[in-house]
Amino acid sequence: MHRLKTIAQAVLAAFPQRQADPLDLVQRLPAGDVLSLEIAHVDTLNQIAHGEATAQTLWDFVANALTWSRVADLMELGQAEMGAQLQLALRLIERWKRTGRVGFSGEDYQLAKHGVDVMDELARQVDQGTAHDAAVWTEKQLAQMRQHDKRNAA
Repeated sequence: MHRLKTIAQAVLAAFPQRQADPLDLVQRLPAGDVLSLEIAHVDTLNQIAHGEATAQTLWDFVANALTWSRVADLMELGQAEMGAQLQLALRLIERWKRTGRVGFSGEDYQLAKHGVDVMDELARQVDQGTAHDAAVWTEKQLAQMRQHDKRNAA
């Protein structure tokens, strides 16, 4: 299966420009796109849980957490749950920096499984405009993180 690099990139590929149509605010993501997102969420979770995760998998997890936490903020729905996913993403980054391994503790795995459910529900409820805005915001955040990481490596 060919995976896009991040959930944000998948949304941007599906909706390259924010629609100017006022009806955009009520148009949900198409069912096929929601299914693709659900598969990507589970795939990322499984790669980490089964010890198959790479640094790219970690970035996928971070992108998921950023995108859906932004959606949660914009929709005012699931904010606490997605805040927990952001904290989990930070723990995964710290573990990776310390050990070179991307993996969950038992408790974090349960939290990540719950996060997949929350992200999937947000994907089912989000409108196209909000999804696009969150994806653009996420790509900016990831670019800043990569820039910061390059400065620290130098």
